[in-house]
Amino acid sequence: YELRTAIPTPSEFSRPVLNRGNYELFSTLVHASTIPLDKDVNVAYDELVKTYAAASCMAIPNQVHRARKRANPKWFNANIKQLTKKKFILHCRIRSAPRNSELRLLYATVCKQVKTTVRNAICKFEASIVRASNSLSLTGPARGIRGHARRLSGQASIKCLQRANTFTNRVVNEWNDLPASVVNATSVNKFKNRYDAFRSCTQTTVP
Repeated sequence: YELRTAIPTPSEFSRPVLNRGNYELFSTLVHASTIPLDKDVNVAYDELVKTYAAASCMAIPNQVHRARKRANPKWFNANIKQLTKKKFILHCRIRSAPRNSELRLLYATVCKQVKTTVRNAICKFEASIVRASNSLSLTGPARGIRGHARRLSGQASIKCLQRANTFTNRVVNEWNDLPASVVNATSVNKFKNRYDAFRSCTQTTVP
C-alpha cells in the first residue's frame, strides 16, 4: 500500500487499468532490477519505488480520458471561431499583464465584436428557419378559394406509418381549419383567446 501511494496520482497521469495488467511481466521487471541494499534505507526505498513505478507503466495499461467535443451550433461560422480564438489569446495576455490598459481596451473591443457577430449569426439562422417555414405556405389562386392565407401543406404518409404522427400530419389540418380571425391575431394572448373561443363554439357536448 505504501508503494502504491508513492506512485504519481491519477490526476497527474492517466488512471491505470489493474484488471488488464500483465503481472508476469511486472514481476519479471521488478525482480530483474538491481536495488542497492547496502546503501541507506531511504535510498533503497526510493529506488524500489522508482522500479515499481517503471514496471507498472510498462506492464499495466492506462485508461486515457478524452474530453468530449460538443458539436458547434448551426449558426457557428468561421468568423466567430476566429474572433473567439483572438479573444482567448488576449485573455491569456491580460492574465500575464493585468495592468496593461491597451490590452484591456483591445480585449473589450474584441468582446463587443464577438457579441455582435454571434447576434447577427443567430438572426440570420432564425431568418432562414422562418423562410423555410414560409415555404410551406400554399400560394397561388388557392388562397382565394377558402380558408386563411397562411395555410400549410401536409406531408403524405402512404408507405411509412410512423410518419402519420409527425408534426406536419398531426397539426397542419387543424391549423388549416382555423378561421382567418384566429390566425391573424397580432399577439400570442389574442391568438390564445380567439382559439379558445373558436374551440368552445365548435366543440360538441355529449349529454
